[in-house]
Amino acid sequence: LYPILGSLGFGEIIIAIIFAPMIYQGTYFVMCGHFSLNILILSISTGLLTVAVLHNHMLLDYKIDSENKKITLCRICGSPINAYYLLFAIVLGAYLNILICILLKILSPIYLITLFSIPTANMLLQVMKEHITNPQSEVKRNIFMGFMPELRTAQEKEKNFLTKFLLVRNLIFSFTLLLCIAIAVEKCIL
Repeated sequence: LYPILGSLGFGEIIIAIIFAPMIYQGTYFVMCGHFSLNILILSISTGLLTVAVLHNHMLLDYKIDSENKKITLCRICGSPINAYYLLFAIVLGAYLNILICILLKILSPIYLITLFSIPTANMLLQVMKEHITNPQSEVKRNIFMGFMPELRTAQEKEKNFLTKFLLVRNLIFSFTLLLCIAIAVEKCIL
């Protein structure tokens, strides 16, 4: 389905379904012999952040994709600023999914630990908002952006693009790591 739906601008959605709910539920089923509502809920947040990785990359390539008439979710948004708002909603949705499920007592409050990744999410959204108005602006790096060893070997002209790309990667990494810690604490300690 990916080649067909991807050519219609839905590639990000297919990837999110495959790389989150399907992998999570499939792995859980193989290991436990049944499906889990909690695992499905958690996979929704990581699925949204998977879409954020792809959407962010497409936003970085918006001009090139427009020139080549490539259909992406970003381009379906109609403009870079609308695509940015969708990125904002996607990232926000990942956190709201966890918070709502905690409030509904579906998830344990231990999952609040995922909120420690919000500074990285905030940096991503700030950097990408600046990218909309000035794509060549110098990104001021800080600790909340996470590790980016790839920048040491990158050429100077590539560092801004690479920083914007690695920042979203670091967001999903930190969120997922905190999610794994919460799962381990819930299963082993609580």
